[in-house]
Amino acid sequence: MDENELGQLLGLGEFSSRKSYYPELQKKIEELEDEVQRRRESEERIKESLMEKEILLREIHHRVKNNMTVISSLLNLKCTALEEDETKQPLLDSIQRIETMASIHEYLYANEKIKSINIKDYLMDFISDLILTFKPEGLEIEKELDIDEIEFDLDTLIPIGLITNEIITNILKHAFNREMDHPKIMISMKHLETEQVVYKISDNGLGIDFDKVMEKKEAIGFTITRALVDQIAGELTINSKLGIETIFTITFPIN
Repeated sequence: MDENELGQLLGLGEFSSRKSYYPELQKKIEELEDEVQRRRESEERIKESLMEKEILLREIHHRVKNNMTVISSLLNLKCTALEEDETKQPLLDSIQRIETMASIHEYLYANEKIKSINIKDYLMDFISDLILTFKPEGLEIEKELDIDEIEFDLDTLIPIGLITNEIITNILKHAFNREMDHPKIMISMKHLETEQVVYKISDNGLGIDFDKVMEKKEAIGFTITRALVDQIAGELTINSKLGIETIFTITFPIN
């Protein structure tokens, strides 16, 4: 490439001699260096702004979690003052729901990504904690997990966490007894090509007698579950055979 071609490429025009060419080239280089410096400074300001927003968002998650912990503690104090188990149970259920939401904010606070969570990582830890907390004493319950790695934001994550809490705790409280062999809970979540998610929770327990359940206070758990499924624009189906199994299937669009 000769001088004139280089001059045309850099927008310097044609030059008849090197003497006129190099001052113009030097000027162009200085202009480019100034532009590069301005862009670097702009990028640094953007990075600082993003870092500040990330710190602020983490702090918000942390404070929400702490506030929920305070509410949970106050409800626990109220439970301690109550004598009848029947009166305590609704409060205990509410405490567990609050703690589920608090755990999601804590997970986001500690996660590298502060706007979304890999549902596989979260559910594996969360379901293990639920089984450890609510399983009947002296009964070992096997869990079988088949969960795709899907990123969910807070608006989807909280309903999924609460749905999981309602169904798993209900299974642990009512589906198994000490005479059962090999009690098991199966959980799967699959991301379909149709941009939908199919979430299944099933057990090999006693099954559900819906007529009896709807007469009792446990029916509120099903009402809450259906409301949460509606919140993520999903559909819920329940298949149950007494003495064999129960399958909860939630299908919802991925956001």
